[in-house]
Amino acid sequence: MKLTVGENNPDIEKLMHKDGKNLILSFAHHGKLPGKAEVKIYVGGTYADGQELYLYYYNPETKAMEPVQKDIVVVDGYVAFELAHCSDYVLTTKEIKEAGAFPVPGEQTPSGGAGRNNDSKHNVAATGDKAPVTILIVVMAAAVVAIAAVIWRKLRK
Repeated sequence: MKLTVGENNPDIEKLMHKDGKNLILSFAHHGKLPGKAEVKIYVGGTYADGQELYLYYYNPETKAMEPVQKDIVVVDGYVAFELAHCSDYVLTTKEIKEAGAFPVPGEQTPSGGAGRNNDSKHNVAATGDKAPVTILIVVMAAAVVAIAAVIWRKLRK
């Protein structure tokens, strides 16, 4: 997954506070991920250790910033956060009040913004495995019983 840090984007820049330190994060892939991904990025050249940051998603359809996460702390020059969607994001030192309230930690909609997603089926990574797990467990249990019976018979003789 390719990530460009510090890219200029006039549409995003006009929405940000001019007195804040803003860092635009632009993913080459745009769209939903198969599950949540933890992203860890070096930002030591822009932010000091211990600095608290805000993360916003830029929605190109509405041309607005959507809050994703707050209280992201720079540790050893790095920040880490979870995403369920790749697109353009901004790390900033200033809260954008016009963007609205931040989501509860760990609750992010596929669009990248705030919201609840209580459907656990959609929070699981899509691995492509379609194996019927129940049948596999029954077959394995039957194999264990058969092996145990063979060993018991041999020990009895």
